[in-house]
Amino acid sequence: MTEKKITMINECHYCIHRKSVLGNTHISCEKPDKAMTGSQHGVAGGSFFYPLIFDPVWKTKDCENFKLKEEK
Repeated sequence: MTEKKITMINECHYCIHRKSVLGNTHISCEKPDKAMTGSQHGVAGGSFFYPLIFDPVWKTKDCENFKLKEEK
């Protein structure tokens, strides 16, 4: 089994707090980090409306609420 490399950009995809957004490739967060920030470009382009609908590629810091979900 290969080890996953968890980074700031992909951590949301492996987090237990991640939720899918119906009809959209962006995600939502059930336990948002109050100090989370997004890049100005992502915010202005509408791709980072955290925590309701966002693309984690635009995050500018690690999430303090990240918790790795267990694999089945």
